[in-house]
Amino acid sequence: MRVPVIASYNNVGNFSSAKRESFSLRQSSYMTQGNDTVSFSHRIPKETSVTFFNITNTLTKEIKAIGAPIYLYNDGSQKALLIAQQVKKSLLDIKSKGLDIPKMKIRFDCWDDIYDNSAAAETSADIYKNRVSNLYVNFNTPLYRNISDSNQLYRSSKDPFETSLEMDLLHEFAHAYQSFNNHAKYTKLKYEKFSEDINKEILDKMGIIATESKAEFVAEYFAHKMVGKEVKSKTLAKLYEECLGPKFN
Repeated sequence: MRVPVIASYNNVGNFSSAKRESFSLRQSSYMTQGNDTVSFSHRIPKETSVTFFNITNTLTKEIKAIGAPIYLYNDGSQKALLIAQQVKKSLLDIKSKGLDIPKMKIRFDCWDDIYDNSAAAETSADIYKNRVSNLYVNFNTPLYRNISDSNQLYRSSKDPFETSLEMDLLHEFAHAYQSFNNHAKYTKLKYEKFSEDINKEILDKMGIIATESKAEFVAEYFAHKMVGKEVKSKTLAKLYEECLGPKFN
């Protein structure tokens, strides 16, 4: 999805002229709406506990040590704990593939600032002289209202896999990684699309999000591969490589 610059800042580090550029909104044809049918057993319990609070606190410190500080409203709930657990797992999975974690902030406390409030997640950056100075991955936290039997948070019972926090996080990481390592190339990918024939194959293998632009294709391909849902297509594998998608060990 094409997204305009949403804010300008005159006070980013020591820079006198920088801009906040929002360049990714992960959506799905299955959004969690108020009339979504989800059994009560799959709703996240609202109870809080000191134990959950303490474990979540420890996890946030461990996540920061990995290299990506997490901003999370820790109210001692199971939801806050599950978010922290998922973020830590995903970051460790990424590092296990030989990928560096770019300097970025992962936020679950600022969903009101997301450009499109129906979006699940947004990646944005502070840009100075065409280089990334700061990266932000923001999540629309209230949308993750459901929990699977395997303790995965997700947005919609219509498609728990595609609307899981894990898929959203991995998708946004790919955007952040590409922007940080080659922002000029990434900017081009945001506004480029594949041919209709290629998009038909992408739609068949990965879904509609991946057809929106070459950048969205890379992010979806990366997320699917990270969770072990291999995209069986030599054509798409080659296109992923040509688009400079994050390389796996």
